[in-house]
Amino acid sequence: MNRTRRAARCGFFFAFAFALAARQANGAEADVLARVRAQGVVRCATIVRPGVAVPTVDGAHWYGIAPDVCRAVAAAVLGDPTRVKLRPYLENEAGAVGAAADDDIVFLSGNESIATLARDRATLQLGPAVMHDALALLVPASSAAARIADLAGKKVCVEPGTPADRALVRAFARRGIALREHPFQESDEMRQAYGTGNCDALAGPLTTLANVRSDPSEGRPADRILTELLADDPIFAATGGDARWSRIVWWAFSVLVDAEEAGVTGGDAARAAAIPGVPPLAGRQLGLAPGWARDALAAGGNYGELFERDLGAASRLKLTRGDNALWSSGGSIFGLHVE
Repeated sequence: MNRTRRAARCGFFFAFAFALAARQANGAEADVLARVRAQGVVRCATIVRPGVAVPTVDGAHWYGIAPDVCRAVAAAVLGDPTRVKLRPYLENEAGAVGAAADDDIVFLSGNESIATLARDRATLQLGPAVMHDALALLVPASSAAARIADLAGKKVCVEPGTPADRALVRAFARRGIALREHPFQESDEMRQAYGTGNCDALAGPLTTLANVRSDPSEGRPADRILTELLADDPIFAATGGDARWSRIVWWAFSVLVDAEEAGVTGGDAARAAAIPGVPPLAGRQLGLAPGWARDALAAGGNYGELFERDLGAASRLKLTRGDNALWSSGGSIFGLHVE
């Protein structure tokens, strides 16, 4: 996609997000910022996926790009990135999550948001896409497959009824090729089958497949994720019915994006007079304290730093930027940059 088309796409999502944010509940909407300040914590619910959000065994700490964005928001509104409370949910629980009144931010995958918004459209608003996952296929290093069509008639392991399953069926049908599904009800059992050579390919989220590839008990570092993807699956930061809170989440994320575009790192935050692309009056209009943007950036670094640590070369997933590059570099990540 060329830059002009990407800019148009960015403009569409920008307008869409703020059209949603403008829908208020006839003067009865909650003041989420006041509630967050009173409670002293930002509550985030998130899908659990490698690189997106994963808790430690004891649940004391979370790793991934969704927790990092949650911390950036906490830093912007409370001045402290540690004042967050995260909770997990399973992908099939998305409908219930959308209606949870005590979640300040809900990190939903694109596939979940379709069903959830249909049910909870009066209370749930899509915010920024904090990353683009994808539904993809992993093949062993020894496989000759380079494209989806090369897997015609091959055994593809997948969990039935999942977004990956539906995308797999559509992808093979579009190409008019035979699909030989090998369904598994348990993801652990499916990954073990792949590791023992019982699958010619494994279908699932890109982040999950990269995690399988990095685990010697399930895959091998030389295994390949096909570059021809089944479908995009963005992870959105969704909020409730408070328009100001929705704008705060957008702007906190935008700081991270604009800082990367301007070459300003988290380590530069304390010395930065301002973040390029962030209007000086934005914080005052949102009810935030001076220095909110620097605090958001210092929490974990700019967007590129978050990606590198959670998903890129510094992580076990070793994913390239792809669609997670900034829009100005040919990707699909954008903020609310103002010249």
